[in-house]
Amino acid sequence: MDLYSLGCTLAECLSPGTGRVWQVVNRLTSTDPAARGTRTEALLDLADAAGDLRPWPQWLDRFYSGGGSA
Repeated sequence: MDLYSLGCTLAECLSPGTGRVWQVVNRLTSTDPAARGTRTEALLDLADAAGDLRPWPQWLDRFYSGGGSA
């Protein structure tokens, strides 16, 4: 997955802000590819940032903790 493109797409779709989603977007659009993290980290961080709109229950997170292999 191209995390940089995902970050750019989210940045274009979202209103500018400083919330948790924007922290993830800023990380995904970092000029340093290593700073963007893994697919799994991005998925879990975006889910956590969604708060009550989280796409799955928190107990399912353990199935996505495979170190980027999800």
